Amino acid sequence: MAKKVCVVLVTYNRLTCLEKLLAQMDETGAKVALPSREDENYTDRVCLDLDLEDHNKFWASLRKQVAPHPLDKETYFVKDMTFEGPLMTLDISKKVGLPDKDYFIFFDDTDYAYRLA
Repeated sequence: MAKKVCVVLVTYNRLTCLEKLLAQMDETGAKVALPSREDENYTDRVCLDLDLEDHNKFWASLRKQVAPHPLDKETYFVKDMTFEGPLMTLDISKKVGLPDKDYFIFFDDTDYAYRLA
């Protein structure tokens, strides 16, 4: 994945989330930003690398190298993302197009993150 495509903002607060995502995009030059949900109910896995070469790894989770918890940085450049909360520029959205409907619920976000690169 190309550098500066996706950035994860570790600090997630609904009141300041959009402001912080926009600031991180300005600061890093990223075209896509997404929050990492960290609270008592849920913890996102931050995917630092994605192995698409080993076809013996059927489950997507086996293909992902994730950041260890607790997360110790505010910003991570990632290779995979969920569709829950990403913010992207209009130009990258037009370039990549819509998600592939043939994936429906499984792997659509991984495919889209890969195409964002």
